[in-house]
Amino acid sequence: MSANPALFFLISSLLTLIAHAEEQWKVIDEGFLLTVPLDWQKQPVQPIDSNAGIYKSERTDLEFDEYFEFGGSTKHSQKAIDDLKKKEANPNLLKPNEEVWHVRGRLADFWNGNVDPKIYGQRRFSNVASLFIPYKGHKGQAAYLNSYILYKSEEDLPTVRRVLESVEPKGTMPYNTEWLTGAGTGSSQAQMLKLPLRATNALAGQEFVKLITPLPAPPDTQRESLIYAQIIGGNVPDWMRKLVLITTNAVINGTNHTVSYYVTPDYLCIGSDKDYFLEPMTPVLAQRIANRLDCSLPTRKMVKDIWAQAQVKLTPTNLPPSAAMITVPVFNKHNSLVWTQRQACLDAHPLGALVAGHKKDVVISALMLTNFHKSHTPVVIYGWQQTNGEAIQPIYNGHAGTWADYSHGIRLVQQTIMVDGALTTVSAVLTNAALAALLSDETNFPGNVVPRPYYAVPSGN
Repeated sequence: MSANPALFFLISSLLTLIAHAEEQWKVIDEGFLLTVPLDWQKQPVQPIDSNAGIYKSERTDLEFDEYFEFGGSTKHSQKAIDDLKKKEANPNLLKPNEEVWHVRGRLADFWNGNVDPKIYGQRRFSNVASLFIPYKGHKGQAAYLNSYILYKSEEDLPTVRRVLESVEPKGTMPYNTEWLTGAGTGSSQAQMLKLPLRATNALAGQEFVKLITPLPAPPDTQRESLIYAQIIGGNVPDWMRKLVLITTNAVINGTNHTVSYYVTPDYLCIGSDKDYFLEPMTPVLAQRIANRLDCSLPTRKMVKDIWAQAQVKLTPTNLPPSAAMITVPVFNKHNSLVWTQRQACLDAHPLGALVAGHKKDVVISALMLTNFHKSHTPVVIYGWQQTNGEAIQPIYNGHAGTWADYSHGIRLVQQTIMVDGALTTVSAVLTNAALAALLSDETNFPGNVVPRPYYAVPSGN
């Protein structure tokens, strides 16, 4: 393959810009976590009866107030939560520029607009975005976290939204069954991938295809880095960010257990809402992305359960095996065939509905620990369910971990899951013989355990 200096310069520039952009942010801990630009500086403040703080920059003022265990009962918090549920169920109840968000398992009220001096007093900026999170505090007390950012102009709003989207509660806001908000309502928006907003000038799917077509096949380092940067930089469709709830159960040693977890509605893709490219990738790259987004890859049993609950069950499309099956043109051909199927059911099931059957999943499995290929952990794949539920591809670890072909897809599962009403993680359940059968149907180890429920990622990645 001949070198294309202009193409390589463009790719290197894109990677440098994305890496530089990520370096311009920092994570701060104020009893809850949030990510802000480096130039946002903490200001001295003396809270009286709450956890409060202020950060300022040349164009923004961030203020927050976390109020708990003082005054009002949990009835006040519950009323606020119930009001948000009503608004989510009936968007006609929302004010202009108001949105219902889900922040690490809790309902939240987002709004942006003009500063009202009666509420905010006299301020140096005329625009404001706020995020209000009600919750039940300790000892029957009402509690909330209220964060708002005053900003100079509309060009600051993407940054402002990214900051508020990054809010991550810790111990002061204990998880509870609000994590399951949306269950039984048909909502698929109860949890979100923690990605920045998609840039207005981000590459569309077919533009990205043109960019990576000349690059060597997986696991070319430059190619892998470019895919990683596109996804972590937020170049995914909006509908891909909204996770879908899966609930199932299993009887283990005579006791019925229930598990609920959230998954991406489709396999990871790059591009816009209507022009996206389903991107096959090596298991190491998939694991890097999963780690960064606090996610896991699924097991064989989870793939089966996801398919069973999918609203859209596509028919597997097989291409003739050849040396070209690991190249982008074949990836893109399969992408086009899948899109033709998906288009046919858009009216009944818009993008964002749970879809399955059209790819083989890269899965985590006890079989990752066997059949090594020249020091490489093998990739384990399973899936391509037919309309009767039978998988064309049985669980298989015959390829090296550097392999990725057109049929492979990457489905993310949020690491935080709920088992019998208590929050835990995918990894914790899979390594626990008393519960692993909820997520695993493999019998290589006692209790359906998967001893290492992840692909090893080399240090520095």
